Amino acid sequence: MRRVLLLLGLLCSPPAATSTLDALAQQRRLEAIASIEGTLSHVRAEVRAEPLFRLGGLYLEEAAVQSPASRAGWLQKAARALSLVVSRYPEYERADEAAYLLAGVLRQLDRDDDVIAVLEELLRTRPNSRWAPGACVLLGDAFAARGDIGNAKAVYHGCTDRHDAEAGSRAWHGLARIDRTIDDTAGADDAFRAAAASAVRVLPGQPRLMADVLREHADMLDEAGRAAEVPEHLAGLLRQAEPLEATAQRALVAVLLSEGWIEVGEPAARALLEGDPLAEDAPALHLQLVSALCRAGRLHDAQAEHALMVTQYGAGSRWARRNHRASGRAVQDIAAAQALVDVP
Repeated sequence: MRRVLLLLGLLCSPPAATSTLDALAQQRRLEAIASIEGTLSHVRAEVRAEPLFRLGGLYLEEAAVQSPASRAGWLQKAARALSLVVSRYPEYERADEAAYLLAGVLRQLDRDDDVIAVLEELLRTRPNSRWAPGACVLLGDAFAARGDIGNAKAVYHGCTDRHDAEAGSRAWHGLARIDRTIDDTAGADDAFRAAAASAVRVLPGQPRLMADVLREHADMLDEAGRAAEVPEHLAGLLRQAEPLEATAQRALVAVLLSEGWIEVGEPAARALLEGDPLAEDAPALHLQLVSALCRAGRLHDAQAEHALMVTQYGAGSRWARRNHRASGRAVQDIAAAQALVDVP
């Protein structure tokens, strides 16, 4: 949900201001890169790990804002810097993180054999690293991308035993995708359900992971002629989330609404909003509800819900600014839906 609010803020910010801030950040990043590159040769070899690690991170940040044509060059620079950290400074306190980042870079460069080598070494030498659960999933992804289904499934199953909810969810998701590819609908169904059950425990973090799992599972069930099972599965997830904090419950309901499952999401959203109308993430959930109502063609209900937002979080409220952003987006959604209705 925090990510949803951040995106709302970015969407409602003036484009010129955002562009200016981005340009300033890039200028400072390029200056930092030039500074480290210019002084690296003067740093004693035994203490170069830190500046090399920092340099690799800056290269990665710059790659993220470059065009596809230029991105590969920055990724290759990041790979070289991080590879030096991993190979020459294995005792460096962040060497495991460097290896994990290196594997991600190599994955983007489609160097799956190198990804596998880096991650297998990381998991062998640092099995208890905080990066190990994520590294395990990346290793499974690399085997899957190479078409090595046997090793991919073995690695993914190992990831599910690491007692890390996010890694477990991603691993089950990987297994579900493999089983779906080989037409093992029963196996994929079980894996998708396990992925969703683990993803619930990660909320409000990683809402996209939950959305991807639920959407792909629903698509598979629809293809198998079992679409009627989807609402009950979603209702079961809501019941599973009941013992969790309200922020996690609201995040789950926001995902359901954003993916179009209004028949399940709407009553859950209304119950949560009535139970704690002034929660920090309430305006964002309200926005999701308005948007879902618009997509369902229920303009009258959407307008009524927006009016309630204005009343609930209006001027003078401590949530007025947050509501202003969400309300502005809601007005856009209502106007867009109304325009579709008005088309002759």
